[in-house]
Amino acid sequence: MESDTLQRFLFEEANIRGEILHLHQSYQTIIHQHPYPAAVKVLLGEAILACVLLTGSMKFEGEVSLQFQGDRRLPLLLVQCDHQLNVRALA
Repeated sequence: MESDTLQRFLFEEANIRGEILHLHQSYQTIIHQHPYPAAVKVLLGEAILACVLLTGSMKFEGEVSLQFQGDRRLPLLLVQCDHQLNVRALA
């Protein structure tokens, strides 16, 4: 899979809804901007997924920012996603 996809699903009988998200292209573009260590790539990927899923489930026009602040090993991780699911991130 070489692209990004978001698929919503609904099981009406069980009152269950959810989303399946694949972010190949966006993730690869972001992590190739800087020489991130493997552990940072994992955290960045998880944060990107969380931000896109949260943004995709909200009914608004705007932007969601997800920010983590840590110690000197990873002082800042930031992900921004808009209502059209355009995403950018850095660590």
